[in-house]
Amino acid sequence: MADNQTTVAINIGSQRIGMAVFETGKNGSLALKAYGSETIVADPALEASKVSQSRIAIADLAKQLKVGKPRLATRFLDKLRSLALSSCRQSSKIM
Repeated sequence: MADNQTTVAINIGSQRIGMAVFETGKNGSLALKAYGSETIVADPALEASKVSQSRIAIADLAKQLKVGKPRLATRFLDKLRSLALSSCRQSSKIM
């Protein structure tokens, strides 16, 4: 059985994406193991590229913090994007 369990947290903001890696100790304590952040362009004219910028930032952070395959992080972002698109479509049907 593994001694420690690792948890990864992602904070997606409008201009910055942060990723933190926490480790749970044997006694249940939580310790910050690693943290990193990436800045993304906040120019409204470039809003269409925000998803791809976010995908790249998350993949880079996953690689930098050694939290598994970057592909897993981009799958997370793809799922998040599809949920957002679905929500937008439902909102437009209501209006």
